[in-house]
Amino acid sequence: MDHAAVAEEVISAYRPYFARRGLALTLREVSGVRILGWVELDAARATVVIEVGTYSNPRLNADGLRFMLCHEIG
Repeated sequence: MDHAAVAEEVISAYRPYFARRGLALTLREVSGVRILGWVELDAARATVVIEVGTYSNPRLNADGLRFMLCHEIG
């Protein structure tokens, strides 16, 4: 699975919603944290942060990653 392509698909779907509210929507990957994902919000942007170790889980398929990203954005 191309994790970056799946993530971009989801982020792109939500960008218009955030743009209408004056926010950029971005994705940042981190490692070495115990939380799988979260969103950081400031005055200019919403950043979806994902632990890259999540990608190594063999049970995480494209639909699972989509669900995870939508959950964090929601």
